[in-house]
Amino acid sequence: MTKTDDFIDQVLKQSPSRETLFLILRKMKEEGMIGEVIRECIKALDIYPNDIPIRTLLSEAYMESGFIGPAETELQRAVADIALLIPAFKLQAGLYARQGRNEEALDSLNRYLAHYPDDQEALELLEEIRPAEPEPMPVMPDIAEEPISLIAEEGASDRASLDLAEGYYEQGDVEKAIDVYQDLLIKDPYNTTAADRLTRLSAQDADNGTPVVSQDDKVRAKKQRLVEILEEWRTRFQELRHVSEKSPL
Repeated sequence: MTKTDDFIDQVLKQSPSRETLFLILRKMKEEGMIGEVIRECIKALDIYPNDIPIRTLLSEAYMESGFIGPAETELQRAVADIALLIPAFKLQAGLYARQGRNEEALDSLNRYLAHYPDDQEALELLEEIRPAEPEPMPVMPDIAEEPISLIAEEGASDRASLDLAEGYYEQGDVEKAIDVYQDLLIKDPYNTTAADRLTRLSAQDADNGTPVVSQDDKVRAKKQRLVEILEEWRTRFQELRHVSEKSPL
């Protein structure tokens, strides 16, 4: 017997605590002292029959020695002892839930439900503390998926409005024509047809030197606002064309 073995033997004879005993026996097993570990584990379990770590260590030593039957017996005892402790997870979950520590409560409760999935009381507690799932983000409709009939209807409406504005202009009612073009641009700021026609209309009136609207103050103010809107659209479309020309295909 080496000095180390003699020291371990002396420690074991001093009736160490279960924790110290387990550490010593595990160290002995790592050093290959399998026979001594089996003997000392059996002695320890006579004193501490419900010590799960020591019983598990004994089953490991049996397996390494080729004693499968005894190893199975010890493991069954260890598992049975563990099962008796599982309800502690449920008790712990309830305690955490009362303290508002829901994340920790969920962890303990899930451990318990892994063994007792049909416990109704535990399932009710799970519903109480489980965080609500976030509502799914609304899916924006893809224009490619819009009903063809709807797209066709909107397009037809825009064409009808453009024709109506042209009809007003041909009849000499410039104010109504401008109103229709303005409504189209408000509805669709990127309606290039309406913007171009409004630009053409304003340019023709300027060249002819004829007033676009009457001299009434209210109508004059409206004309000024329309001119400002037109300039705004013209600048925006120029920027869009500039970006389009620069963008790679």
